[in-house]
Amino acid sequence: MCRDFLGIGAALLYIVYVLFTSKLGNDVPMFEKSALMTIGSAIMILLINIKSITTSNHLDFGLLQWGIFLAVFGTIVPPICFTWGMPKIGAGLSAILLTLELPAAVICAHVILGEKVTFSQIIGIGIILLSIIIINLVKMKNNNKIIN
Repeated sequence: MCRDFLGIGAALLYIVYVLFTSKLGNDVPMFEKSALMTIGSAIMILLINIKSITTSNHLDFGLLQWGIFLAVFGTIVPPICFTWGMPKIGAGLSAILLTLELPAAVICAHVILGEKVTFSQIIGIGIILLSIIIINLVKMKNNNKIIN
């Protein structure tokens, strides 16, 4: 039951993130906007995980190596690309591209980490992708009717 609410909460925050990124701060320089997004995310992660971070005994050089790698390619580069491209392609296409992150993560978790992927997960991913594509196709069709 709690997982359902967390999933719904994550989906709502994702929608807010996509809409705000495409509509707000388009006059702010790309690197500044990316830095603000990353700092905000870091603060939220720190606040949520403060107890685990302060009581962990796993802080060593190996963690630092992975942390630097993931910080650059998972935290710094994506927001820069995202803030640069989002105003150019719009929220609809951005949502489709961002949704492709989910199947990529599931495939990588299965191939690299050996995670089990269930049929219901595959169906769920398909439903998410299909619904976003349909919403954007309907929107494009309606925009073409208005133009014509």
